[in-house]
Amino acid sequence: MKNKYIKYETTIYSEIDLLKDIISNPHNYYSNQQILRALETQGSFSRHQNTDLKIISMSLNTHKFYCNNILLNGYISLNNLRVKCYNLLNQTLTDSSENIKKSKIDNLEFKIYELMQHNLMLTKIIYDMKYSLEGICLKSNDPKFKAEIRFKLS
Repeated sequence: MKNKYIKYETTIYSEIDLLKDIISNPHNYYSNQQILRALETQGSFSRHQNTDLKIISMSLNTHKFYCNNILLNGYISLNNLRVKCYNLLNQTLTDSSENIKKSKIDNLEFKIYELMQHNLMLTKIIYDMKYSLEGICLKSNDPKFKAEIRFKLS
């Protein structure tokens, strides 16, 4: 029985360490779908297992019982940390998505602006060439050349 208690105590303290690490370094975890799914509900968090961190899976009732026996504020303190981590990771994902979207929009708006400038420059070149051809047409004495230029300009 004592061995089982030590195992659950180790798990609970490891979970707290994990949650504190998520709070201090959310960018390390926002792409980890397993952690995100584990933080969604109390039941999924109690069933979360990570052998590297010495976190074992247990039922929600067992998790609450041992948290209430081990932690000063009981299960409520662990659950508050879990909720805080879940909200933080969701906020990080939302911010990342919004920043990516905003970046794409800004990039596209800049490309539109560049294309508009390019189109204005091309329009100016076309008008300059048109007036140059009209000037050449007026100075020319060849009727075939004049007719061809006027046809192309129209």
